[in-house]
Amino acid sequence: MPHALVYLLGMALMYSALGVAAALTGSLFGQMMQNPIVVVLLVGTMLLLAASMFGAFEIVVPAALMQLGSKSYAGFFGTFVMGLTVGIMAAPCVGPFVIGLLTFVSERQSPLLGFTLFFTLALGLGTPFVFLAIFSGSLQKLPRSGVWMVWVRKMFGVVLLGMALYFARPLIPGDALFCWLSAVVAVAGGLYLLWAGSKTGGAVFNFFRFGIGLGLIAAGLYLMPLNPAKEGLAFKPYNKEAVAKALAAGRPVLIDFTADWCVPCRELKSFTFTDERVRAKSVVFDAFAVDLTTVEPDELAAKKEYNVLGVPTVILIGPDGAEKDRFTGFINADEFLTKLEKITPAH
Repeated sequence: MPHALVYLLGMALMYSALGVAAALTGSLFGQMMQNPIVVVLLVGTMLLLAASMFGAFEIVVPAALMQLGSKSYAGFFGTFVMGLTVGIMAAPCVGPFVIGLLTFVSERQSPLLGFTLFFTLALGLGTPFVFLAIFSGSLQKLPRSGVWMVWVRKMFGVVLLGMALYFARPLIPGDALFCWLSAVVAVAGGLYLLWAGSKTGGAVFNFFRFGIGLGLIAAGLYLMPLNPAKEGLAFKPYNKEAVAKALAAGRPVLIDFTADWCVPCRELKSFTFTDERVRAKSVVFDAFAVDLTTVEPDELAAKKEYNVLGVPTVILIGPDGAEKDRFTGFINADEFLTKLEKITPAH
């Protein structure tokens, strides 16, 4: 049992370090996402990884790396080292999914998210070893490998198809089309998973198969854009002279640094800026957007002037021209309204 826990700790530290590293280097990744060629290559990579999960080809780890990952060491330190290197052994099975998750975390640029997701991934990978240590006398009762494991790979393939669509978002015109495509992928993926495991027995397996398959279908139906899109804040293109004019007239200013490839930016646009209370409050301030999808000289100058390190960054400037608050990442409408009180106090 102690060795199993040390082994799990080694796995958790290795994967968590990967997640944090991906998040800390996310700014470079975000800049790369400005290039449509990079987006196409990334989407193509996701599709290839999905094809690997569907059985089109196998990812084979070099023999030297396999020997490093499988090398046995003595004592707790050896157990810890084997936990650190177990990712090499697991690469043929989870490699494509881990690569997709790394890409997701690097775009989000949140070290906490990266640490949490990969720590959770390591717990999922390592927990069976802990159970093996606890119930080592009852191994004959554990599920045998078989067709159900092939189904699990196909499930990860469906996940990677969804991630390919996720990263293709900058190339898809309009939110409605993206929602329709997401719905199609979810519904088709759910139907495929229901069909793919139809000849596999076992009550527990069928419980998960139906649960995941029907859950995907329900999610796809929910994603269908049957209702008209909500109207959001009326942002004006950023212009230094226009901002100065608004401040001279005694009006507070909101400046939103955003980009099409930025997921939290789209979340702010879809959920926070469309809130009726936020829209009602917007009559007392001017909103400007700095679009960093493709950085031009004016946008780059604004980014340097306001010391913006990444997107989304929203800056709130009072009527006196002083910065009152700023935030990065997604916040909900309630939090946003609280921040707006700093530049538009209630009378």
